[in-house]
This record gives sequence, structure tokens and C-alpha cells, in this order.
Amino acid sequence: DAMLDAAAATRDPAQRLAILQACERRLFTETLPVLVLSQPVWISMYDPTRIRGLTDHPRQVQYLWQVEVTP
Repeated sequence: DAMLDAAAATRDPAQRLAILQACERRLFTETLPVLVLSQPVWISMYDPTRIRGLTDHPRQVQYLWQVEVTP
């Protein structure tokens, strides 16, 4: 918090960036290492000649009001 407060109080953009980089380095290498444990996957099967409007949204969001099903 002290490093973020110091960055917020600094007017020089280069110095602010240096403080933020030091803060980021400390957070993500010393204090809180990040390890990805899983990758969500969604598999769906459908007939593309009958179903239209599905999206390839990266968060797997489907807007169902846009989906059309033809007989």
C-alpha cells in the first residue's frame, strides 16, 4: 500500500512507472506467485445448418436472444 501511495503522489511519469514496476515485481515474484491450476473448457455439439447466432466469446458467454433454431 505504501508503494502505491508513493506512486500516486509522484508527478514524474517515469518515476511513477519505476515505483509501480517495483511494486509489481514484489507482488508477483516475491509475495504472491501465480500458478494456473486449470483451464476452463467448454465443448458443445450442434448442427450449424440448424443453429445460428452462437458466439465465440472468450468467456463462453452466449446471448440466447440472438440464437435461432430452424427445423
